[in-house]
This record gives sequence, structure tokens and C-alpha cells, in this order.
Amino acid sequence: MAGRLRPILVEWTGTAIAVTLLAALAAGYGWFWRLDQTLYDASLVLRQRPAPEDIVIVAIDQQSLDQVGRWPWRRAIHATLLERLTQAGARGVAIDILLAEPDRADPAGDAALARAIAQNGKVVLPVIMEASPSGQLREVVPAPEFAAAAAAVGHVHIELDADGIARSLYLSEGLAGGTRQYLHLAAALAGLQGKAAVLPGMRRPPETESQRGLWLRDNWVHVGFLGAPGHFRRVSYVDVLRGAVPKEALAGKYVLVGATAAGMMDSYPTPVSGYGRSMPGVELSANVLANLRGGGFVSVAPVALQVVVSALLVLALLVAYLRLSARRALLVTLLAMAGTFAASLLALYLAGWWFAPSAAVFGLLACYPVWSWRRLEAAQRYMDEELAAAAREPELLPYAAPMARRKRQGPLSDELETRIEEVRRASARVRDMRRFVGDTLDGLPEAALVVDTELRITLVNAQAAALIGKPATALGGKRLSEVLGPVLAQGAPEWNALLDKAPLAFEAKHADKRDLFVSIVPFSGSGGERRGLLVSLVDVSVLKDAERKRDEYMRFLSHDLRSPLVSITAMLDLRELAPETQKADFFQRIRASVERSLSLAEDFVQLGRAESIDESRFAAVDLVDLLKGAVDEAEAQGRAKKIEVAVAHAPEAALTRGVRDVLFRVFINLLSNAIKYSPESTRIECSIEPEGDRWRVTFADQGYGIAAEDLPRLFDRFERLEAAKRRGEKGAGLGLAFVKTAVEKHGGRIVVESEPGRGSRFNVFLPVLR
Repeated sequence: MAGRLRPILVEWTGTAIAVTLLAALAAGYGWFWRLDQTLYDASLVLRQRPAPEDIVIVAIDQQSLDQVGRWPWRRAIHATLLERLTQAGARGVAIDILLAEPDRADPAGDAALARAIAQNGKVVLPVIMEASPSGQLREVVPAPEFAAAAAAVGHVHIELDADGIARSLYLSEGLAGGTRQYLHLAAALAGLQGKAAVLPGMRRPPETESQRGLWLRDNWVHVGFLGAPGHFRRVSYVDVLRGAVPKEALAGKYVLVGATAAGMMDSYPTPVSGYGRSMPGVELSANVLANLRGGGFVSVAPVALQVVVSALLVLALLVAYLRLSARRALLVTLLAMAGTFAASLLALYLAGWWFAPSAAVFGLLACYPVWSWRRLEAAQRYMDEELAAAAREPELLPYAAPMARRKRQGPLSDELETRIEEVRRASARVRDMRRFVGDTLDGLPEAALVVDTELRITLVNAQAAALIGKPATALGGKRLSEVLGPVLAQGAPEWNALLDKAPLAFEAKHADKRDLFVSIVPFSGSGGERRGLLVSLVDVSVLKDAERKRDEYMRFLSHDLRSPLVSITAMLDLRELAPETQKADFFQRIRASVERSLSLAEDFVQLGRAESIDESRFAAVDLVDLLKGAVDEAEAQGRAKKIEVAVAHAPEAALTRGVRDVLFRVFINLLSNAIKYSPESTRIECSIEPEGDRWRVTFADQGYGIAAEDLPRLFDRFERLEAAKRRGEKGAGLGLAFVKTAVEKHGGRIVVESEPGRGSRFNVFLPVLR
């Protein structure tokens, strides 16, 4: 078995290494980043959440541009807005308007704005990074008077992915070796209330000397957008400026001031933007602020983790393939792919955790065709080897053509179809061989069973089923001990040790008293390994019975028949020495011994005749006539003991089929026994009566009776009861044995009813001849 599995395991290992490596490379190098980003964006669209009530956007919208005038506006206008926000009691203000240079044309406006910023005390201004004409990076910070008045400054940079979509940003940026690192505008605003003491996101390695002069970024986060553009509460800049917005709408709120008008060029495509819509930078900052305050950033699985998970999913699926059929493997593959997609989307939707599934799904998708290809290749190779081995085996059955590789039939014939046809032919021959083995077993004269190494029955012939007493179909798959245990009443072996002890043979006793000879021999497979046992059971009851008869006959010849002859020889020797007056007595005693020998020989001959009765000799016999003849012959023997022998009642005729002289001898023996074992001056009554489809012939005496414990041995050969021996009755114990044998040969039976001291009743039942 291990040899057969080895090619499959080799193919599986190669497939596992190749597909796992493929999935790991796809995950590590982001081969399917566009698909992953599309799934990511779809998940964010589904994950909409309500915008916080305490974040308000003051929008520089088209209405404000129409009523205030062309951009840029005078800074005195911004100062007026800030005064309104200060009066309303805003918690903090982030102004997403670059104030990098003083207004030379309106110094008073700059001063008013600086005073307004300082009076508010919670204003955050933006800073950006730009490249000089020489290519040198520099910070573009608010003008000194504004920077000095502001509570904090923060950068407003957004990270655009390769597809131009804004999904992430860095919460901390600044020049390497510069004076400071700048928090994002939203993080700086949250920091005014102590909300962003520890920044989330992916950290960068420590700064090195070689990075001096570069713009370094840290704390990379993916924004968990709360909704589509316009999701946060907006109030128009001009409405706040004119006092049209109630103070209650701004009190205690985080206020972000920024451009939302289409022509301001401050908007970005985001995962939740939809077709043709962009999100203003100020609203993007509002999303960042909401994430910082509510922990809403999306946690992206590290690349190393995605590589490991993708590889593990592929390996798990390939392990499952070893236990699955092709159809189930396809179903499990589709379920695994769908489950990976669903798990990734649900993780983002429910927990804000993102695992890019495309590489793992690609690995799962690649598993099925690659494994199917390699498994098919291994199966074809194995089939070719087995078919070649089968072709080399000699044919046991007469086929028209030997087993050989067929050539492809035409240019469109499929190679696999050709192999399948060869396997079909080989399978047909295996079925033929099984049928041949089954027919061979059924053709055996003895019962035979085939069991496997677990001692479970795989084949059983009709003779075994008859011996066990159950149909062959009910025995398949059962353990040998379960089947033969109840059958073998004596001589059952130790079942669990059969496989190790075989071959062995032993005698056993069937539950119905039959004698069995059990032979157990092992058989081997093509590789020489032990594959099971062949169990045969032969009914040797006839042989055992013949052995018992032979022993009885030898005992009869050596004792019963020999004793009178020895006596005759001894008396002849003594006669020569005896006086003339005693010679007559010697002759009388010799005569008695001779008669006894003749009687024994006659009984012996009659028993042999009864055992050899053949139905071809049967003829119609009238039992009434036969019984009357037997009574007449026994009358003289009865008169000697003053015993009356009579026919009590009988029909006019009672026909049966049989051998007349044998049945006559049956009646004579029964009458003779009745007279012999009855006291003087008693009566023996005979009768014939119909009983169903039988004639009942009854011989009832008033004799000594038979003890209950002696009844089972009454018809045994050469068996003489102790009571008869004590009374001095002579005999060899063959008379009743002859009676029972003859009656059974005629399809009948004999039943004895007896009670000591009250007589016996012998009932002979013989078939009625219709």
C-alpha cells in the first residue's frame, strides 16, 4: 500500500511546493493589487457609519465664492470668520488655507487675522512640503506672525496609490534633520484636547545620516472613511461670516475650514467617492479626525502575515485533496475561495481589519488544476504500469485475445479514453476471475469460506451456507468467529490466533452432532504477503459412523461370535475324557452353542440387510397381513411362557411401500423381545391404526418395563440393558438396532413408551400408501 501511495505523495509534495510558492510570491509582490484595492474600496462603501456630531466643516463653497468674490480673499475676511467661531465657542479650529506669505497690499488684514488667531487660542494652520527650482525640498510654513499666533501647525499631505486613489496618509511628516516633525492637521487639532498623545499606524525605521535632507514620513494609516463626500455636516463660509449660523451649531465643535468648491483644486478621489465625485481635502481631514477620536483607522495586515496566511490556506486545501474525490475537491475549492473573499470583507466591515485576499484566492484557484493535472499524470502512469504487469500475467481463463495495450483509434482518439478502455477490459477480467473463483468454490463438495486478514468473510459457497444454516448473502463481511462460533459446538479453535497458526487442521462437532473435519490454510497475494485464509469444513459423520460400526463389528466378531466357538472347541476336547454317561450332555451343550452362534450370525446378517435397503426394491406391503403372520409365528414362543399374543384391532388392509421380508422381521423382533422380557401368564396386544399420513403399528406388553435412563440407549448396537443381564436373558443387542434401522430406511420412526413394572409400548409409524 505504501508503494502505491508513494507516487501520489511525491506529486502532492511537488504541487504543494509549487502552488504555495506561487501564492507567497503573489502575496509578497502584490501581483493582484488592483483587485485587492477594488475589494477594499467596495468594503469601505458598505461600511458607512454616522459622522460625529461634534465635527463641522465650514465650506468655502461656490455660494461663498459667488457672494464674497474671487479667491484669494482678503485676510481680514478670515479674521472676521475666526471672531465668529471664537464667539460661538468652537472647541478647536483647523484652517486648511495656506498662509505662507504676508499680504503686502493689506498689512492691516494680516494683523487682524493674527489677532483673531491669537484670541481664539485653538487654531491649527497647515504646512506643506514643496521642491525648489533647484530640486531641494523645503517646508512651506505659515508666515511668522501667523505661526506665532497659532496653537499648532500640521501638514495636509495625502498619499495617493498607484491608481490615483487616496486611501492612506502619514500622521507625521517632516524634513530629516529638520527642526521638527509635523503632525497631520487633524492630528494636531485632536492633540489640542489630548486626543492623539500616541499616534497609530505603521512606524518607519529610525532616521539615519544618509536620509538628511529627505522628507520623512511616519505613522502610516489607512483612513476608515465614514461615508461618501458630503457625509459630514457642512455650513457655508459666507453663512458663518454673516452670522446666519446659530452659535449653538458651532459651540463645542471641532471646526475645519477649507475649500469644497470644484474650482479650488483641493479634492481627491477616494474609495467612497463614487463615479465623478471627489472628496475635498478638508473633509478628508475630518475623516482623519473622526478616526483619531474613535479608533476608526483600517488595520492592514502586514505583507509577511499575508504571505504566511496565503501559504497556509493553500497547504490546508491540498491536504484536504488527499481525502476528497475530484468532484468534492472542486466544491471545496470553490467554497474555500468564496470563504476567503467573504472572511476578508467581513473582517474589514466588522472589525476594521483588512487582509488582501486575491493572492490567497489565486493560490487556492491554482491548486485544483495543478493538482488535477499531476494526479491525472500519476494515475495514468500507475495505470500503464499495472496494465503492463497484467499483460505479463498468464491467462487463467480462455479469452479470445490476450491482455495487451491497444493502439489509439484514429487522430481524434483521446489517450485517457484509450487507458480507460484498457482498465475496463482489465476490470471485466477481474470480475470474470472472481466469478470463476466463486463458481469453483461452489463446485467443491465440501463447505468452503474465504476470509481476509481481519478474519472477515469475503466469499462463501453454497455448501458452507447450508452447513451454517444462513443464506450466503447474509454471511459476507461478518467475522469468522461470529459465524462458526455457534456452529462448532465442540473443538472450536482460538479465533484471534488463526492467522498466525495457519495452516492447521482439527476435528470438531457440529451443533447438530455431526462430525466435521476443519482445514484452515493461508493464501498469499502477488507480493507474497499473507492476504487471508481458506477455511474448509468436511462432514465426516459417515466416516466416523463407519469407524464406529467397524469397531462394533470387530468387538462382535472377537467376543460374541467367538465365545460360542471357543466353548464348542473346549467341549469337544473334554468329550474324549468324559465317561460314556455324560457324552449325551456334551452334545446338548454343543448344540446350544451352535444355535447361539447361528442366532448371532442371523442377527448380524439381518442388520446388514436393513442398512443396505434400496428404494428400488420397495413394493406394496399390507401391514395387516404382515402383522397377522408375525403373530402366528410368535405364538409358539409365547405358549412356552403362557403368554397370549393377539391382534386387538386392525383395519381390513393397511398398505405401505417397503421390503416385505424386512418389515416382517421387524414385527418378529418386536414380538420376540416382548415375549422375552415379559413374565409368564401375561398378554401382548398388537394393533394397527391410521394417524394422519402414517400407519401406527403398536406392540403393547405387560412385561418388566424399561427404566427412563435406559431408553436413550435402547436401540444402540450391541447394547444390552443391565436389567436384562440380571435376569439372565441372552442376546447380542442387535435386534432392536435392526428394528430402528429398518423402520427409518422405510421412511418411518419408532417411539417407545415404558414404565418399569407395568410394561412397554412400541409404536412403529410407517407411511400410508395412497
